[in-house]
Amino acid sequence: GFAPIHAHLHYAVKACPNTNLLKLLRSLGAGMDVVSGGEMERAWLAGTPMSEIVFAGVGKTEAEVRAALDGRFSPVSADAARFGAPDPANRGPVGIINIESESELARVAAIASELGTTARFCLRVNPNVDPKTHEYTTTGKKENKFGIDAIEIAAVLDRWRGVPGLEFHGLHVHIGSPVPEVQPFVEAVGVMLALIDDLAVRGHHTST
Repeated sequence: GFAPIHAHLHYAVKACPNTNLLKLLRSLGAGMDVVSGGEMERAWLAGTPMSEIVFAGVGKTEAEVRAALDGRFSPVSADAARFGAPDPANRGPVGIINIESESELARVAAIASELGTTARFCLRVNPNVDPKTHEYTTTGKKENKFGIDAIEIAAVLDRWRGVPGLEFHGLHVHIGSPVPEVQPFVEAVGVMLALIDDLAVRGHHTST
């Protein structure tokens, strides 16, 4: 169903981090979506190339970001061989880091600059869409703490254009779960498409 738009599916490791399951899904072509350093290491140990891992989540520590950008800082270096994995020192950075706020972008930029590498990132958009689900699992309304308001995305990218250590790839959105109706997704996609068009006019082209 997604073939016409060349979508690439990433499994949410938080749903079940069993490494045997991750190996199976990877063998079928799936990438991995992780929200912690531990999940990232499990995905890598299960054979997922770092380029096929998306690192999301609101609570990334500096140690996790370092490991995500440079395998020399991986906490599983001493145990990699036991899992049949190579030394992570040369594994490269994750494919994408999903950024939740401008302050997080500044922190990732500083770490990438310190390590002499580049962080490929997407900005998480808060589209101000009501998913009509439980208030505790609603993540895409203006009053929620997640992401950057859609109207502020362009200004954030303008301020960080050309900063060494950062490479903008696209946008990320999540409005909540479970979402019982299709209409909130339609509204969120509408917001995202309009934003992508606006960014393109400003010279910020998305690939993700």
